Amino acid sequence: MRNIILLLLIVFSLPSILIAQPTIIGACSYGSNQFGTILSYTVGDITVDKVYKFKGVEGAKPQQTNFISTGGKLYGMASEGGAYNYGVIFEYNPITNVYAKKFDFNESVGATPSESLMLESNGKMYGMTKYSGFNFLGVIFEYDYI
Repeated sequence: MRNIILLLLIVFSLPSILIAQPTIIGACSYGSNQFGTILSYTVGDITVDKVYKFKGVEGAKPQQTNFISTGGKLYGMASEGGAYNYGVIFEYNPITNVYAKKFDFNESVGATPSESLMLESNGKMYGMTKYSGFNFLGVIFEYDYI
């Protein structure tokens, strides 16, 4: 049985004019395709909406970690896909429903991101990869989303 992990983030930062109830945004590694899905659920509804299907080259298998929310956008990582098939950092705007691949991982800078992105007080995000670096044991990376 496939291990589907749903990540949930309650998005309270959206303007209440645009959204009457809190919305929960999440991702699962498989979903309705082999690459993963970003899902949306409005509290009180009876359905979950698929708002984005990963396409491989744009990222695949989103991580079982939390999204980072800043400036009204959500940031996360996919452990596969991208230009080199070593994963990506992505941005999703729940207001406009727009997905954007922001960074492609590769063997020289880090491969197969894992765990969560962390947003620090300097305004930069930090994370880890499983592979690359010394003895190909992974790296800690810094990402400036601005």
